[in-house]
Amino acid sequence: MWKRWLLVRSLNIACVFLSVFMGVVLNTDISSQGADWNTFQLHPRSSLRGIYPIDSNNLWVCGSEGVVIRYSRRDEQVTLGHISGLEHAEIRSIHAWDDKNAIIATSGQPACIFKTSDGGVSWKEVYRSSNSNSFFNGLKFLGSDKGVVFGDPIDGRMELLITRDAGATWRRIPSADAPLLLQGEAGFAASNSSLLLTDDFVWIGLGGTEGGNAAVLSIPTNQLFESSSASDWKRTEVRSISRSPSRGIFSLARSGNKLVAVGGDYKQPFEREGTLSLSDSLGATWRQSKGTGVRAFRSAILYHPGISRWICTGPTGTDISQDGETWIPLSELGFHTLGLAKDGSVWGAGADGLAGQIDAQTLLRAMPK
Repeated sequence: MWKRWLLVRSLNIACVFLSVFMGVVLNTDISSQGADWNTFQLHPRSSLRGIYPIDSNNLWVCGSEGVVIRYSRRDEQVTLGHISGLEHAEIRSIHAWDDKNAIIATSGQPACIFKTSDGGVSWKEVYRSSNSNSFFNGLKFLGSDKGVVFGDPIDGRMELLITRDAGATWRRIPSADAPLLLQGEAGFAASNSSLLLTDDFVWIGLGGTEGGNAAVLSIPTNQLFESSSASDWKRTEVRSISRSPSRGIFSLARSGNKLVAVGGDYKQPFEREGTLSLSDSLGATWRQSKGTGVRAFRSAILYHPGISRWICTGPTGTDISQDGETWIPLSELGFHTLGLAKDGSVWGAGADGLAGQIDAQTLLRAMPK
């Protein structure tokens, strides 16, 4: 969804790189709104939608205007790369294995996937859809090798791609084996987090069509990668989040058997109603929050297992919770997307090329036990 159609005149794969040295953004407005976020201006214009932090010092992000950025906080170095032919593309999904190896997927046309093994100096195209209706909403990996891409429906059925070789090759699930969606129903590509891929299950949050409730699709992970059919997918309505062309589920996160979904209406960013739903049964049923809920539309959520906290964000601010039910403001600074690094640091990225980083101990101080 949020399609931005692009005319591509060149398919030559090349990369123009610019390295600059930048430090923490010295903006008093951002500092006052951002509480304990360390903020970094990584690009002057790009709306950053995809994020993959390696650790507290190394980050990959991507977004509008064909932007893919590798940032080293230790060296204060921003490496900005553009893939030839994608200068105006929306690049909203990214996964990285380390500071050298990463993979991105576009949202819109051309619908393609590129991979780098040299830190973004060069990019290799590993998949390109020949269908002019292809629009990829999310890309996730399980371990080093298995990955999933999901997109808007084509002829009523969700577009799904899988890889078993770390993204070197991709296989499109036959349309007849993909789940059937309602007229106008689709996912959102706001934060690369409406797809949740885990060892045992895959969940995909939906919205889009006018009227009714949002929904979550789910399937056992082994079935998706081994041999699945359309009937293997389970559809569950999420009654506490309604749907419209601009409303639905934007992000999913998990802790144990609990799932939390956030979203709402991106055209009504301050509206609080219908922005949070919870499941205590791995998505079998969904319910309203028993607590305060989140403050407004939220486009991304994650669970931090190291400190047992939930964090969610959107353009109007960032919130934190112990149980996913009752939330308190973390900061007035908001982002489009969130990522959790292996060392426990949390990163956000959003409008006008802004990124932020906050450590686990700071999060605990914001909401102690």
